[in-house]
Amino acid sequence: MRCPLPERCQPVAFRSDEGIETLWSLAHDGGDLKSLQRWSASDREWTMLHRDPRGISGARSVIFNSDQTDWLALAYRPDHVAWHANDTREGQVVSEAIAFLARALPGANLDFTIADAGRRWLVRAARANWQHDRYFVFDQPARELNELFAAQRRGRIPHGELAEVLPVRWRAEDGFKLHGYVFLPMGVDLGTAPLIAQIHGGPYANSSGESDPATQLLTNRGYIVFKPNFR
Repeated sequence: MRCPLPERCQPVAFRSDEGIETLWSLAHDGGDLKSLQRWSASDREWTMLHRDPRGISGARSVIFNSDQTDWLALAYRPDHVAWHANDTREGQVVSEAIAFLARALPGANLDFTIADAGRRWLVRAARANWQHDRYFVFDQPARELNELFAAQRRGRIPHGELAEVLPVRWRAEDGFKLHGYVFLPMGVDLGTAPLIAQIHGGPYANSSGESDPATQLLTNRGYIVFKPNFR
């Protein structure tokens, strides 16, 4: 696999089993969006394992089983982070655990680091109206979620005083679907409020819709903030 600019290849796992080497990568491989790809020395070919079922987001993160023989779940970010598990027994266990965490932390984007053969997870949760990301230790078999550094990570500004994010979608002139975020100020007439378009850099940067002090400052001053993710 070659990655001519602006394509990207991100190796995510490697395994050597009885002399047979296997490499997994999140890569474009000639496509518009990154998908999970696997290369094996046995046939010296790349195989596409999973891409966004909706075809609107590139893969951004992946969870493997403890011995790195198979992937268990992939994350995509069309607006909020969405995880998709494979159809193995281990994948379904991970899927059920992620569903539990989504209920416990509604509206949050979730990322994970998994250890102890899948029993203990480090969870990062982020929302637009949280001043800081929050971290938890999750006991997966017991379904126990304990927050780390709670006093330090809550922030001094109450959540209700920070602007929440509104994911938006629209189509370009050629019909290509684009995504972005709108942050709405509180206590002002939205029909007359000024709008600021906050454009990220490129070509690989993107707006996440998570906590951003500059965006919150602008909404606090009465501005609507539009953060588009152009192609």
